[in-house]
Amino acid sequence: LADEKSPFQHLQILDTARFGKIFVLDDIVQTSSVLEFSAPYGEMLAHLPLITHPNPKRGLIVGGGDYEIAREVFKHSSIEYLDLVDIDKRVGELTLRFMPDFTGGAEKDSRLQVHSEDGSEFVKKIPDGHYDFVLIDSTDPGGPSTPLFNARFIRNVYRILKRDGIVARQV
Repeated sequence: LADEKSPFQHLQILDTARFGKIFVLDDIVQTSSVLEFSAPYGEMLAHLPLITHPNPKRGLIVGGGDYEIAREVFKHSSIEYLDLVDIDKRVGELTLRFMPDFTGGAEKDSRLQVHSEDGSEFVKKIPDGHYDFVLIDSTDPGGPSTPLFNARFIRNVYRILKRDGIVARQV
């Protein structure tokens, strides 16, 4: 359905008989429109930290341009504000074009602010103690996600968390 190279990565959306529409980045399957295959990942990354936090209100998703994690975060009624920063806006654009039901409407939620920029640069600008939680939904190390695996980024993530804040990441 889609096969293109952005300035950051190779993006594909394939229509398959068994797994529905699948999103592929740099030849690695990221997610599927069949929720039985994709939902466990999103549920684990979003719900475990959020049910552990005493009162999650403000959050940040680094990566997650397909809106999967935002979809799950918004299932928590305590959420007041959510930033989503993904380096490649084409991820969201292709998801919305070819897999619109996948997002659960997260992209339309008034609590969501989407930023198309490098997450490692974004966190540098955020004040100390700004977020209750940070969820890192990046690709594996390499390519555009490389800066999300260095010590400076991790220090900044912990700096922008409130005292009782929680961070979780895909690894």
